[in-house]
Amino acid sequence: MALIAMECFYRNEIYTVKTVFDAKYLLVYTFENTLHAISYSVAQQEGDMSKSLSDAWKKFQEKLPNLYVKHAVVVANIENILATETKKI
Repeated sequence: MALIAMECFYRNEIYTVKTVFDAKYLLVYTFENTLHAISYSVAQQEGDMSKSLSDAWKKFQEKLPNLYVKHAVVVANIENILATETKKI
């Protein structure tokens, strides 16, 4: 559920990144909220927590290649923004 929730957020916000501030805000927001949501979701499951964590990590690893492909253009845009701003410093 945590990844699905973040996917909904991405759909609305990821294409609006235009500055370093936007990128940092999105990354911090995403990291903090996803970590919280995944932790909460795993903690609510019954049984051995290490098995739940292992299953969640395995599921994420299975979906990772598709996430790279799906968001490649947006990730490249954010990387370009960060690289351009870094050169100014």
